[in-house]
Amino acid sequence: MVVLIPLLRVPVQVDLLDVLTNWLDAVNQGFLSSSDGRDNLPEFTSTECQQDFQKLHLLRSKIGDLIDASSQDDNPHEDLERLLQEYYSCLKEFEERGFPSSSGLPTKLEWKSAVSGVMSGHKGLLWEQCSVLWNLASLEASKGSRQDNSKKGWMQANKCYQMAFSYMNHLNELLEKTTPYATATAFDHNDNSDADFQSFIVSFWEHTLSAKAQMAAYEKSASMNRPRQMLLAKLAQGAVSLWEKAENSMTLLQQHERQLSISDSSAQQHHSIKQWALLAQAWSQYTRCLAEYHESIVHQEKDQQGELFARLELSLQHGNGCLDLVNTGELLEDQFQYKLPQLLEEIRETYNALLASGTVVNDGIDLREIRPELVSKGRSNLPSAMESGTQRLFANLIGPAGRKAIDEFNKAVDQSVSEMSDLAKKKVDRSTRRISKDKFASFFSSLRTRAIRRWNTS
Repeated sequence: MVVLIPLLRVPVQVDLLDVLTNWLDAVNQGFLSSSDGRDNLPEFTSTECQQDFQKLHLLRSKIGDLIDASSQDDNPHEDLERLLQEYYSCLKEFEERGFPSSSGLPTKLEWKSAVSGVMSGHKGLLWEQCSVLWNLASLEASKGSRQDNSKKGWMQANKCYQMAFSYMNHLNELLEKTTPYATATAFDHNDNSDADFQSFIVSFWEHTLSAKAQMAAYEKSASMNRPRQMLLAKLAQGAVSLWEKAENSMTLLQQHERQLSISDSSAQQHHSIKQWALLAQAWSQYTRCLAEYHESIVHQEKDQQGELFARLELSLQHGNGCLDLVNTGELLEDQFQYKLPQLLEEIRETYNALLASGTVVNDGIDLREIRPELVSKGRSNLPSAMESGTQRLFANLIGPAGRKAIDEFNKAVDQSVSEMSDLAKKKVDRSTRRISKDKFASFFSSLRTRAIRRWNTS
């Protein structure tokens, strides 16, 4: 069964402290310049921010550990969302301090793709932010899918799916800054390939998560004691356009399937994408069926027999179309397995009863278009915990004035050491000359003594 929520990306462990230290040391030694086209390179040394490097490294490592633990019991750890938000905030501040955004690090930071399972590495902190946003969207969607079928549960599901959509939308905005990666031909088997960040994939999840939020709002309204049929028709119709956009994203993607990275998991990847395409198409048909069905009840309440018959006919058409897709792709969604067959049985009974009565005349009936009602008001802002500056980083930086004072102190010390060295050298030279003079006098005195002895002997 393919779950229609984005799975988690998994970080590959790396010594981030060492990576950042090597990069900053190379910058300070003049070996590297910014490859992002920016001129705000850090003006501090790696020694001043070892604690900050260590914090970033530990956050990334802990996130990887929690994701591994979550995969074993299919239940994301409660701390994972908080750590991801904290990591994102740190990454933003590092980027603002001049660390590489899209590229420039000496070592790739690798993640395992949620779509393909292929390891893919990037050399900039912006890609780390993209992975965080993807995983936050996955966590919110997972929370939405685990809500119960009560009114409160559907309200919470709507909130979760809307937040998941917002995370994915923010991700799409980040990817627009990286033109080589946001193209439709990003599926090559090199360092730049990352199936999750392919534009059609991100677009698909944006529309899918928004559609699921819309469906949660529909189910909430449908769970009321006396639901308003016209509102239900509008809510279902609102979901139709969203599922159609998701379906279109998958159609465009399938046109580029030959460009997908070839790996051991590519067969599963292709299977998942085809299943997503079928699911989006099935949901589109299902929500059309719902919209026409609820609108038919509106006509029934007004005793508009012709319009009622025409709506039921359309509802059956879309419902049967959905069932055909379900049977083709073995789509094990609860709505398709249980609710749709019951709904179609009810529609057929009413339809056949009208047909048997012989009183329905639907020739020339001009059905008005059902006006959609969308519950999504656009994307939400990122949580305040993800804003830059919330993690108290770079608190040990000396600053320009401090570095100037240290440089002046070091120069003064060097000058004092040099002067003391010169003075010591002069004293040594004088002592050496004095010793040399004493030795010279002693030498001639010795010669004179030996000469006198030879004279006396002869």
